[in-house]
Amino acid sequence: MSKFVEKIKHVASNTSAPIGFIRPASGSNTPAILLIQDITSSLIKKGKEIMVSDLDAIIIKIDALDASAFEKLVKNHADLPVGVLLDTGIYQDLTSFMEAGCDFVLFDLDTLVNSVSQETLGKILRISKALTPGLIKAINDLNLSIDSVLIENQKSEINVDLLLSCHLFLDILNKPLIINVKKILTTIELSELHTAGVRVLLLSAEVSTKEIGELRRNINSMPKLAIKKSSGRPLIPALNNAIKTERGDDDGEDEESD
Repeated sequence: MSKFVEKIKHVASNTSAPIGFIRPASGSNTPAILLIQDITSSLIKKGKEIMVSDLDAIIIKIDALDASAFEKLVKNHADLPVGVLLDTGIYQDLTSFMEAGCDFVLFDLDTLVNSVSQETLGKILRISKALTPGLIKAINDLNLSIDSVLIENQKSEINVDLLLSCHLFLDILNKPLIINVKKILTTIELSELHTAGVRVLLLSAEVSTKEIGELRRNINSMPKLAIKKSSGRPLIPALNNAIKTERGDDDGEDEESD
């Protein structure tokens, strides 16, 4: 199994914490929210050192490196899972990247099925928050065995619209949620996201090492809010109640006519 997927599942299952604040247990290295960064632009800029402190995984675009250079990247960061971001709509053979140590893959709805059919590869599906509830539910039924879902966040700030979308996805899906962010988040923002089922933040390359350290400290000290558990059930109107109400009204009319 993917090392990064194991991390996500461990974090997703570890929802209990002392009332007041969410802090890792003594001796535990498991945070409430994991951090992953897209380091593609860092690789493209020659001579720029790749800093990975406080990160739980790193990811690059598949066309940023060939398989040989990717293998060197994996060896240089042996303690971190390394994944690839696929291009959209074209077939991409991941065999050489998997042999080089690729741990997981991030892809969207236009990705060809044959590109992501490998069973041992961790799979993260990137989707729009505008996706309909019916299509959201269908993700659970894919044979691709999606491990986590990234909800595309176009804004720099965390707004109520995004939180509502996360809660909706959490209620329908049985997958841990990921969102992409471009800046440091406050403890309040982090707590709201955690409550909405977000277990991973995908950081843009613009977020500095110093900012990542501050974000990690905010995660470790964020206030604990009530955790909402996914029902895993589709949203279906309460037809029985509606039928009972109509019958009740009909009975009342019959009695009045008598």
